[in-house]
Amino acid sequence: MAFEELKRVLKNVYDDQVELKLTLIDNGTPDYIRLLIETEYPPLPMVLVNGRITRIGRISLDRIKKEIEKEF
Repeated sequence: MAFEELKRVLKNVYDDQVELKLTLIDNGTPDYIRLLIETEYPPLPMVLVNGRITRIGRISLDRIKKEIEKEF
């Protein structure tokens, strides 16, 4: 699964500084995620880093790392 591989790679790069969560839309989505989807959709996936949302459109390690690096 792409998510598990992404999680493994980010763990290797950032250790415990980054927490990665996969939220499925149809699986008890929290209200704040549902609101983001309603106002920002499309594209999915989105990356939420410290409350800042970035629409990335596809799982891309380089784009996700770029968003994380903005916070360091």
